[in-house]
Amino acid sequence: MKKQTTPTPMISVIVATYQREDYLRFALESITKQTYRDFEIIVIDDGSTDSTKEIISSIPDIRYFYQENSGVSVAKNRGVARSRGSFIAFLDSDDLWHPEKLEKQMEILNSSSGVDMVFCHAEQFIDKDVSADKRKKLYCPVAPMPALVSSTVLISRRIFDMVGDFDTALRVGIDVDWYLRAKDAGLRIALQPETLFYRRIHPGNSGYLNKTKKQQHAQVIKAHLERMRAAGKLTRSE
Repeated sequence: MKKQTTPTPMISVIVATYQREDYLRFALESITKQTYRDFEIIVIDDGSTDSTKEIISSIPDIRYFYQENSGVSVAKNRGVARSRGSFIAFLDSDDLWHPEKLEKQMEILNSSSGVDMVFCHAEQFIDKDVSADKRKKLYCPVAPMPALVSSTVLISRRIFDMVGDFDTALRVGIDVDWYLRAKDAGLRIALQPETLFYRRIHPGNSGYLNKTKKQQHAQVIKAHLERMRAAGKLTRSE
Protein backbone atom coordinates (compact mmCIF):
# COMPACT_ATOMS: atom_id res chain seq x y z
CA MET A 1 0.00 0.00 0.00
CA LYS A 2 1.33 3.42 -0.95
CA LYS A 3 2.06 5.55 2.11
CA GLN A 4 -0.07 8.68 2.33
CA THR A 5 1.79 11.94 2.86
CA THR A 6 0.53 15.04 4.60
CA PRO A 7 0.30 18.03 2.24
CA THR A 8 2.90 20.69 3.03
CA PRO A 9 1.21 23.97 4.01
CA MET A 10 2.38 27.25 2.54
CA ILE A 11 2.26 29.08 5.90
CA SER A 12 2.90 27.87 9.44
CA VAL A 13 1.07 30.03 11.99
CA ILE A 14 2.69 29.73 15.43
CA VAL A 15 0.81 30.57 18.62
CA ALA A 16 2.78 30.51 21.87
CA THR A 17 0.45 30.58 24.86
CA TYR A 18 0.52 30.54 28.64
CA GLN A 19 -2.53 30.83 30.90
CA ARG A 20 -4.64 32.59 28.27
CA GLU A 21 -7.89 30.63 28.59
CA ASP A 22 -9.94 33.86 28.50
CA TYR A 23 -8.56 34.94 25.13
CA LEU A 24 -7.09 31.92 23.35
CA ARG A 25 -10.23 30.78 21.53
CA PHE A 26 -10.74 34.22 19.99
CA ALA A 27 -7.14 34.32 18.77
CA LEU A 28 -7.38 30.87 17.19
CA GLU A 29 -10.72 31.63 15.56
CA SER A 30 -9.24 34.75 13.97
CA ILE A 31 -6.73 32.42 12.31
CA THR A 32 -9.27 29.82 11.22
CA LYS A 33 -11.35 32.60 9.58
CA GLN A 34 -8.51 33.71 7.28
CA THR A 35 -9.46 34.10 3.63
CA TYR A 36 -6.08 32.63 2.70
CA ARG A 37 -6.53 28.93 3.44
CA ASP A 38 -3.17 27.23 2.86
CA PHE A 39 -1.82 27.20 6.40
CA GLU A 40 -1.28 25.09 9.48
CA ILE A 41 -1.73 26.20 13.09
CA ILE A 42 0.89 25.21 15.65
CA VAL A 43 0.18 25.93 19.32
CA ILE A 44 3.02 25.71 21.81
CA ASP A 45 1.60 25.55 25.33
CA ASP A 46 4.23 26.95 27.69
CA GLY A 47 3.13 24.99 30.76
CA SER A 48 -0.45 26.25 31.18
CA THR A 49 -2.48 24.86 34.07
CA ASP A 50 -5.82 26.36 32.99
CA SER A 51 -8.22 25.05 30.31
CA THR A 52 -5.84 25.73 27.41
CA LYS A 53 -5.64 22.10 26.27
CA GLU A 54 -9.42 21.67 26.34
CA ILE A 55 -9.92 24.81 24.26
CA ILE A 56 -7.43 23.64 21.66
CA SER A 57 -8.93 20.16 21.48
CA SER A 58 -12.30 21.69 20.56
CA ILE A 59 -10.86 23.33 17.42
CA PRO A 60 -10.01 20.95 14.54
CA ASP A 61 -6.64 20.53 12.83
CA ILE A 62 -4.40 22.26 15.37
CA ARG A 63 -0.94 20.83 16.00
CA TYR A 64 -0.56 21.07 19.78
CA PHE A 65 2.70 20.75 21.72
CA TYR A 66 3.14 21.10 25.47
CA GLN A 67 6.34 22.16 27.22
CA GLU A 68 7.30 22.92 30.78
CA ASN A 69 7.14 26.65 31.43
CA SER A 70 10.23 28.04 29.71
CA GLY A 71 9.21 31.46 28.40
CA VAL A 72 7.71 32.84 25.22
CA SER A 73 10.99 32.90 23.28
CA VAL A 74 11.54 29.19 23.81
CA ALA A 75 7.92 28.50 22.85
CA LYS A 76 8.13 30.51 19.63
CA ASN A 77 11.44 28.92 18.67
CA ARG A 78 9.97 25.47 19.28
CA GLY A 79 7.04 26.38 17.05
CA VAL A 80 9.41 27.36 14.26
CA ALA A 81 11.32 24.10 14.70
CA ARG A 82 8.04 22.16 14.37
CA SER A 83 6.81 24.14 11.37
CA ARG A 84 6.35 22.61 7.91
CA GLY A 85 5.43 25.72 5.92
CA SER A 86 7.51 27.72 3.50
CA PHE A 87 6.44 30.88 5.34
CA ILE A 88 6.17 31.71 9.04
CA ALA A 89 3.65 33.85 10.90
CA PHE A 90 3.02 34.35 14.62
CA LEU A 91 0.05 35.45 16.70
CA ASP A 92 0.09 36.16 20.43
CA SER A 93 -2.67 34.21 22.13
CA ASP A 94 -4.51 37.26 23.49
CA ASP A 95 -4.62 39.17 20.19
CA LEU A 96 -6.54 39.00 16.89
CA TRP A 97 -5.99 39.10 13.13
CA HIS A 98 -8.14 40.69 10.44
CA PRO A 99 -9.60 37.91 8.22
CA GLU A 100 -7.54 39.11 5.22
CA LYS A 101 -4.23 39.40 7.05
CA LEU A 102 -2.45 36.46 5.44
CA GLU A 103 -4.00 36.98 2.00
CA LYS A 104 -2.97 40.62 1.73
CA GLN A 105 0.54 39.96 2.98
CA MET A 106 1.08 37.03 0.64
CA GLU A 107 0.06 39.31 -2.24
CA ILE A 108 2.85 41.71 -1.31
CA LEU A 109 5.48 38.98 -0.98
CA ASN A 110 4.42 37.37 -4.25
CA SER A 111 4.35 40.64 -6.19
CA SER A 112 7.59 42.18 -4.93
CA SER A 113 10.88 40.36 -5.34
CA GLY A 114 12.59 43.11 -3.32
CA VAL A 115 10.79 42.38 -0.03
CA ASP A 116 12.03 39.84 2.52
CA MET A 117 9.26 40.25 5.08
CA VAL A 118 6.09 42.26 5.53
CA PHE A 119 4.52 43.83 8.61
CA CYS A 120 1.25 45.76 8.97
CA HIS A 121 -0.50 48.39 11.09
CA ALA A 122 -2.20 47.58 14.38
CA GLU A 123 -5.19 48.84 16.28
CA GLN A 124 -5.22 48.50 20.06
CA PHE A 125 -8.26 47.95 22.25
CA ILE A 126 -8.89 47.50 25.96
CA ASP A 127 -10.52 44.20 26.81
CA LYS A 128 -14.20 44.58 27.66
CA ASP A 129 -13.82 42.77 31.00
CA VAL A 130 -11.25 45.25 32.36
CA SER A 131 -12.76 47.25 35.21
CA ALA A 132 -13.12 51.02 35.04
CA ASP A 133 -10.43 51.50 37.68
CA LYS A 134 -7.91 49.39 35.79
CA ARG A 135 -8.79 51.08 32.49
CA LYS A 136 -7.46 54.32 33.92
CA LYS A 137 -4.04 52.70 34.36
CA LEU A 138 -3.81 51.29 30.84
CA TYR A 139 -2.46 53.24 27.88
CA CYS A 140 -4.39 52.54 24.68
CA PRO A 141 -3.70 54.69 21.59
CA VAL A 142 -6.80 55.50 19.54
CA ALA A 143 -5.27 55.66 16.06
CA PRO A 144 -3.83 52.65 14.22
CA MET A 145 -0.04 52.57 14.21
CA PRO A 146 2.84 50.70 12.57
CA ALA A 147 3.41 47.38 14.36
CA LEU A 148 6.88 45.92 13.78
CA VAL A 149 6.21 42.92 16.00
CA SER A 150 6.11 39.18 15.49
CA SER A 151 2.29 39.02 15.49
CA THR A 152 2.16 41.10 12.31
CA VAL A 153 5.07 39.66 10.32
CA LEU A 154 4.88 37.25 7.41
CA ILE A 155 8.28 35.91 6.43
CA SER A 156 9.74 32.97 4.57
CA ARG A 157 11.28 30.25 6.69
CA ARG A 158 14.56 30.74 4.83
CA ILE A 159 14.73 34.43 5.74
CA PHE A 160 13.70 33.76 9.34
CA ASP A 161 16.59 31.32 9.67
CA MET A 162 18.96 34.01 8.37
CA VAL A 163 17.99 36.27 11.28
CA GLY A 164 17.92 33.42 13.80
CA ASP A 165 15.77 32.40 16.73
CA PHE A 166 14.24 34.68 19.34
CA ASP A 167 16.63 35.42 22.21
CA THR A 168 15.72 33.08 25.08
CA ALA A 169 17.65 35.21 27.59
CA LEU A 170 15.08 38.01 27.24
CA ARG A 171 11.70 38.26 28.95
CA VAL A 172 10.69 41.54 27.30
CA GLY A 173 11.89 43.30 24.18
CA ILE A 174 11.92 39.95 22.38
CA ASP A 175 10.27 41.23 19.20
CA VAL A 176 12.29 44.45 19.26
CA ASP A 177 15.53 42.48 19.49
CA TRP A 178 14.56 40.18 16.60
CA TYR A 179 13.44 43.08 14.39
CA LEU A 180 16.63 45.03 15.01
CA ARG A 181 18.72 41.98 14.13
CA ALA A 182 16.75 41.71 10.89
CA LYS A 183 17.49 45.37 10.16
CA ASP A 184 21.16 44.88 11.03
CA ALA A 185 21.28 42.01 8.54
CA GLY A 186 20.19 44.37 5.76
CA LEU A 187 16.91 42.57 5.07
CA ARG A 188 14.25 44.37 3.07
CA ILE A 189 11.15 45.13 5.13
CA ALA A 190 7.72 46.25 3.89
CA LEU A 191 5.14 47.92 6.12
CA GLN A 192 1.61 47.37 4.89
CA PRO A 193 -0.65 50.43 5.27
CA GLU A 194 -3.76 48.45 6.23
CA THR A 195 -4.69 47.66 9.83
CA LEU A 196 -4.68 43.85 9.94
CA PHE A 197 -3.80 43.21 13.59
CA TYR A 198 -5.69 43.99 16.80
CA ARG A 199 -3.79 44.06 20.08
CA ARG A 200 -5.77 43.44 23.24
CA ILE A 201 -4.76 45.60 26.20
CA HIS A 202 -5.27 44.04 29.63
CA PRO A 203 -3.42 43.96 32.96
CA GLY A 204 -1.73 40.66 32.14
CA ASN A 205 0.20 41.86 29.09
CA SER A 206 3.22 44.09 28.66
CA GLY A 207 1.23 47.29 29.10
CA TYR A 208 2.73 47.37 32.59
CA LEU A 209 6.49 47.85 32.50
CA ASN A 210 8.42 47.56 35.72
CA LYS A 211 11.97 48.73 36.27
CA THR A 212 13.55 45.39 35.35
CA LYS A 213 11.62 45.23 32.08
CA LYS A 214 12.66 48.76 31.16
CA GLN A 215 16.27 47.79 31.79
CA GLN A 216 15.96 44.84 29.41
CA HIS A 217 14.51 47.11 26.71
CA ALA A 218 17.51 49.39 27.14
CA GLN A 219 19.86 46.42 26.82
CA VAL A 220 18.21 45.40 23.54
CA ILE A 221 18.71 48.86 22.06
CA LYS A 222 22.31 48.97 23.32
CA ALA A 223 23.10 45.63 21.65
CA HIS A 224 21.66 46.96 18.36
CA LEU A 225 23.83 50.07 18.52
CA GLU A 226 26.91 47.97 19.25
CA ARG A 227 26.20 45.81 16.18
CA MET A 228 25.88 48.95 14.06
CA ARG A 229 29.17 50.33 15.40
CA ALA A 230 30.88 47.00 14.71
CA ALA A 231 29.61 47.18 11.14
CA GLY A 232 30.94 50.74 10.77
CA LYS A 233 27.49 52.30 10.55
CA LEU A 234 27.90 54.35 13.73
CA THR A 235 30.76 56.12 15.40
CA ARG A 236 31.40 55.92 19.14
CA SER A 237 30.09 59.45 19.57
CA GLU A 238 26.67 58.46 18.28
